[in-house]
Amino acid sequence: MVGARWSGWVLLRPWPTLGYGLSAVAVGACLARRPWAPHAWAALGLAAAGVGVVQGVLAHAWNDRQDRASGADARAASDWDRWVAPAVVLYAALGAAGVLLRGPWAGVLAALGIWSAWAYSVPAWRLAYRPFWGEWGAIFPGVAAAVVAGSLAAGGLTGSVGWAAGLEGGLTVAAVLHHHLRDVETDWSARPQKRTTPAWWRHRRGGDPRLPAGVAAALVTVGGVVAAAFWTPFLGTAVAGLLAAWLAFRPDLRPWAVSRRDRWFKGLVAAHALWLVAAGLGR
Repeated sequence: MVGARWSGWVLLRPWPTLGYGLSAVAVGACLARRPWAPHAWAALGLAAAGVGVVQGVLAHAWNDRQDRASGADARAASDWDRWVAPAVVLYAALGAAGVLLRGPWAGVLAALGIWSAWAYSVPAWRLAYRPFWGEWGAIFPGVAAAVVAGSLAAGGLTGSVGWAAGLEGGLTVAAVLHHHLRDVETDWSARPQKRTTPAWWRHRRGGDPRLPAGVAAALVTVGGVVAAAFWTPFLGTAVAGLLAAWLAFRPDLRPWAVSRRDRWFKGLVAAHALWLVAAGLGR
């Protein structure tokens, strides 16, 4: 995370929240069973608000606090701390309302959402500091849960929702793995060591740090091709995976170049979500 001047809006990380969180809820909603269930808009509002609180406040608050303490990012924002307790209370209230509207599975998804944010950064789990676990053990289930939550809120699960949850989660993981490229050296020198997958692969295995993001993108491509056998629009996911692999393997690893490609990656994840939303609405 890079910190500079922090306003309330920037503190909420609007682009990751929109691109990785709220877009996943929209995908789930548009692939849900038709007709939509009673009170669908109210339930969707709760799901979107819950994802906004987790992704927009808690995930980054806990991550910035840990990165600041370890030295992985001495410039990480310190303005978060006063917002954590109110955000947890608000999230609990949203989860309780979701259970009232959609039953116990809404509670399970809400628990998975906050767990993914907490386990990513907070000791003793601190999965962001362990190779593979941070991206695949925390970020992936969080995004997948957001897709399923959108579907449950709107009208119920369909077969395409499961595929979409996995593929949207995988594409987001590829984007995050690429994002970590700019911090490979500082992450490895942090105490405790922040062993993100690219940093671990580079320093412990002596490999190309771009490879983990490329492999994640390749998995999305293969998954999209397989899923297209059940629903043709997933071919668009395969194309998104190929574009992600192309971005992941660009040769320039200077921090400013990685940051520039990060913006393209966020746009790609959002565009993929919009593709699935449009395809779902057109069914």
